[in-house]
Amino acid sequence: MSAPKSTIRTLVSACCILSSLSSISSAQRQVTVTQTFEPAFRIEPLVHRLEGRRGDVLQFQFRVETKNKDADIEVGLVGLRQERSGQILHDESAVDESVVQLLTPGRYQIKRDKPHIIEGVVKIPSGDAQFYSYGVLVKDFGKKRDRSSSFDADGNEQTQAGITFITQYVLRLDVEVNGARGQRSESLIIENGQLAVANGLPGVSALIRNPTDSAFEFELKTQIKRSPSDRSFKPLRMVMPVRQSMETEERYVARILPRSTIRMQEIVPQPLMSGDYSMEVSILADGRTRKKKSFTINANAADFPAQQSMIKYVGGDVYVSPARVELSQLRGGQRRMSLELTNNSEKTQDIRLQALNERGTPIPGLSVSPSELSLAPGRSRRLSVSLRRTREFTAPVVYGDLAITSQSVGDELQQTGGLPIAVLFDS
Repeated sequence: MSAPKSTIRTLVSACCILSSLSSISSAQRQVTVTQTFEPAFRIEPLVHRLEGRRGDVLQFQFRVETKNKDADIEVGLVGLRQERSGQILHDESAVDESVVQLLTPGRYQIKRDKPHIIEGVVKIPSGDAQFYSYGVLVKDFGKKRDRSSSFDADGNEQTQAGITFITQYVLRLDVEVNGARGQRSESLIIENGQLAVANGLPGVSALIRNPTDSAFEFELKTQIKRSPSDRSFKPLRMVMPVRQSMETEERYVARILPRSTIRMQEIVPQPLMSGDYSMEVSILADGRTRKKKSFTINANAADFPAQQSMIKYVGGDVYVSPARVELSQLRGGQRRMSLELTNNSEKTQDIRLQALNERGTPIPGLSVSPSELSLAPGRSRRLSVSLRRTREFTAPVVYGDLAITSQSVGDELQQTGGLPIAVLFDS
């Protein structure tokens, strides 16, 4: 939503260039269609960030330049509205001309390679808001068509038809108010918190509503827990969908306009198994937690098929991740892997592990530590699988399973599952 002062966006138009290559024969010619892009407009900046105190009058400028043709543009003020994705769109019915004035409004003909400057002033309102956002709309009416009448050989006026494409660009003024008290971000409402599916992986999302007439900047964090004392899941920093592709820290900064609702989301990087969880959503502003709300969520591992590459069910509500073991004695190969066992049942599980080849005998040089353990309900435990140098192998590559046997305390029933293993020996 926000952008640095140096933000420059090149708006492009596409043109297709047809070029004939060579005649294959007198009756056939090969033609190649090549798509190229040429700049249509350059507007600098797309977002103008200003700061001052209440009552200050600030000047602003936008530079508009067309590269490949003359342009017919119209400039005017617009209000702003926000989609749930966080995207900001214009609203021509919500213009506040008492705050922002354009010194160069109206419609213009811009010559190619001759920049046009959009100028204006903004008077910072006397309210308590810490920042405001305003919009400037630039309409590009395209190439001017000849609308004069034409006649046929008999003098009859010919009927003409055409389509005029109008392209609109929304520029933004963000004004930060120094010394403003501001409404507290505790006024924001955490509407809900729930699970989501993102490309087959588990994700979380939350709706944040702003019932006030002030805009806010904040961060949103989520903590998933199996129980009040569970710390196995890392806290997640959530993002607006419109910023999902950003790679800088700016992606985690949410900005919500007055009377708006936005959705924030993130992928859960750890396996999420079937069962009930608590999802604690926290609003942070100025480095402090301002508001919290918890939700109960129910997960079904079958809803997240892409998890199968990360996690494997081995029976008795016991899960292990990652979903396979690959070790190698070769130079540069991995000789040790960490696994995580999770007991998703309601009973303590006694677990035994053993690395076996396809014939059901132990794989030489391969050890599991610990090979026996007890795991309380809802708990996870890390273990390691390591490969030592040995000459006892029977083939350069050995395949097998990490056999995992689990048994509930006080129960005679044993359940066994396996984790695929591949071991490459140095022959």
